[in-house]
Amino acid sequence: MCGICGKINIDVQKPIDKALVKRMCDVIEHRGPDDDGYFYHRNVGMAMRRLSIIDLSTGKQPIYNEDGTVAVVLNGEIYNFPELREQLIGLGHTFRTKTDTEVIVHLYEEKGGACVNDLRGMFGFAIYDAKRERLMLARDRFGIKPVYYALDDDKFLFGSELKSLLQDSSLKREFDLFALNSYFSFMNTLAPDSIFQNVKKLLPGEYLIYQNGKIDLTQYWHFEIKSDSVPGSASDYQQQLFELLKESVKIRLISDVPLGAFLSGGVDSSAVVALMSQVSNRAVKTFSVGFDFKEFDESPYARKVAQLFETDHHEYRITPDATDIIDDLVWYLDEPFADPSAIPTYFISKVARENVTVVLTGDGGDEMFGGYPHYRGESLLNRIARMPAFFRDGILRNLLKVFPRTPFAELNYQKERLLRNLDRIGIPPEARFFSRHQLFDDNAKEALYSQDLAHRMNGEMAIDERLLNMLRFPDDENAINKLLYLDTHLYLPNDMLMKVDRMSMANSLEARVPFLDHKLAEFVATIPSHLKVEGMETKAILKKTMSHLLPQDILYRKKQGFDVPLNRWFRKDLSSMAKDILLGTRSTQRGLFNSKYVEEILETHQKKEKDLSFQIWALLIFEKWCCKFMDAPSRSDQNK
Repeated sequence: MCGICGKINIDVQKPIDKALVKRMCDVIEHRGPDDDGYFYHRNVGMAMRRLSIIDLSTGKQPIYNEDGTVAVVLNGEIYNFPELREQLIGLGHTFRTKTDTEVIVHLYEEKGGACVNDLRGMFGFAIYDAKRERLMLARDRFGIKPVYYALDDDKFLFGSELKSLLQDSSLKREFDLFALNSYFSFMNTLAPDSIFQNVKKLLPGEYLIYQNGKIDLTQYWHFEIKSDSVPGSASDYQQQLFELLKESVKIRLISDVPLGAFLSGGVDSSAVVALMSQVSNRAVKTFSVGFDFKEFDESPYARKVAQLFETDHHEYRITPDATDIIDDLVWYLDEPFADPSAIPTYFISKVARENVTVVLTGDGGDEMFGGYPHYRGESLLNRIARMPAFFRDGILRNLLKVFPRTPFAELNYQKERLLRNLDRIGIPPEARFFSRHQLFDDNAKEALYSQDLAHRMNGEMAIDERLLNMLRFPDDENAINKLLYLDTHLYLPNDMLMKVDRMSMANSLEARVPFLDHKLAEFVATIPSHLKVEGMETKAILKKTMSHLLPQDILYRKKQGFDVPLNRWFRKDLSSMAKDILLGTRSTQRGLFNSKYVEEILETHQKKEKDLSFQIWALLIFEKWCCKFMDAPSRSDQNK
C-alpha cells in the first residue's frame, strides 16, 4: 500500500520542479513510511511513498519495463499477480522483482489502457509512457483506492490525496458548489467532483489518458445489478457464494508482513474472520473498539466471535476525549467529510497498526447484500402500501398525527417513521432513497445557507435530479435492486471506502476488502433480490451461507452500525466547544451560513426536542476543514 502523486507541465520545454514533486510526496508520508521513489523525464515528475507489503527487498518503485521507457507507481495490491506474472513471462517479458507492481507495466506494454481489465485487486496507479509522451491513471472497480487529478492551462496534477495537489500554490481553491451542496446532503463530496472546482476524482472503474494537454476518460467497468434474471436454487447460490467468499479471503492473505482483521461482531466482519480462520494455519489477530454506552458498544459480540475462533484479540475503548483528534482527522480526510464513524475507524486502525501492517475488513457486505435499515424500510413500505387506502391514508394517518409525544424516544421515532413512510408511498424508490439520506433537506438548506451562498448555488440545489442523470440506472423496476445500485455507486465509494482508506492510511495500515472482489461481486449481482432481503430480514442469503460457522445470536442480532454517541456528546462534553466554534467570529465572518439558524440547531438539540447531532457534526467538521485548508495565512495543510 502506498501513495502516489505527480505533475506534468503542459509546456514540454519547461522542466519539472523537483522540489515541488518532493513536497507532494512528503505530505503523504503517512501512506507509506517505509520508502519513497521518484521518476523525472523533462516536463514530467512522478513520486510515491511505499508501505512495504510484498517483496520487501526488491519492490522499490517506480518500476520500469525492460528498456526503461515505461514507468509505473502503484497504490494498492494486485491479488492475481502470480498468474499474470507467469502469463507475461510466457510472452517474453523479463521481470526484475517479485512484486505485484511489475505486472502492471508489462500488461500495459501488451494491452495499453485495457490492462486494467486483467487486474484483480484494489489500486490507484500511474503509468508514464516516455515514447508516446502520455500518462495513464487508473482506479479500481469499486473505488477502494482514491485518485485525484487537476488540469488547467499550464499543468496536470494527480495524487492519492488532495493535499498532494495543493502543494502547488498556483492551484486555485474555489468551492465546487455542487460538491459543497452534496456535502450537506450526504456528509461527503460525490465523485467525480471534489470540494474544489478544478480538482476531480476518477470514478470507480475508470481510467484516464493524459496526452498533449488533454485528457480522455474511459469507464472500463460498471457494477450492474442483474439479479432476478438468472434462475437457480437458493442452495446453489449459497454453495457458490461460500466458495467465492472463501477464495476472496484466501487471496487477500498474501503478505510478507503481519496481517489481521477488524472485528465488530457484526455479520460481515465475523464472516471474514471465520473464513480467515478456516484458510489460515495460524491464529488470526483481531481488533475492535467499544464504548461506555451500551447501545453503541458491540465489543461483547466481537469478543464472542474472537473466543469462538480463538483469535489473538485486541480492544480499544472510545471516550468523548477521542474528539481531541478532530483536527488530525480533518487533515487526513482531505475534504469535508462528516461521517462520525471515521472516529472509531481511526482508533481501530491505530490499535491494529501497533500489531500488524495489513487488515481484512467486512466493508461492502451491506451494499452487496442489502444490509442497511432502509431495506427494512422498503419492506415495511410495501406492507403499508397493500393496506386499504381508506384505512392507510385516513384512519391510520389521522391517528398518528394526534398521537401525543411520549417520554419514550423509541415510540416517538416509530411514529415519525410511519408518517414518513406514508408520505413516501407512490414515489419512486430512488426518490425515497434521497429523502431518507439527506442530512439537510431542501427546506433546511434554504434556512442554513446565507442569501449570498443560496444565490451562488443557483441550480445546484436540486442534487437528486443531477445525480439520477449521472447514474446509469438499472432498467428493472425492482425496488431492492435500485437501492442496491444507489448504495454501491453513491454511499460505498464516497463514504465507506473513502473513510476506511483515509483512516487506515493515517496509521500506515493497509485495509483489504474481500466482499468487494469483483469476481465475487459479479456473482452476487446475479442473486435474486428476494434471497438478499426476505421480508424484514436483511442479508438473508449471506446469513444462511455462514450459518454453519457463525452462531445465531451473531447472525440475527439487531444491526448497530459503527457509530459514536454524538447525541450525548453534543449535549454534554462537546456542547460548549461546538457553540464556541460554530458561532465564533471566524465562522460567522465566512458569510456562508445563517448564524441564527445554526444557533437554533444547537438549541433544539440541547433541549432534546430533536436529535440534530449529525447536523452539528457536519457543520463543525466543515468549519474545522475551512480553518485547515482555506484560511490564509493560518492555513496548515503543508503538514498535519
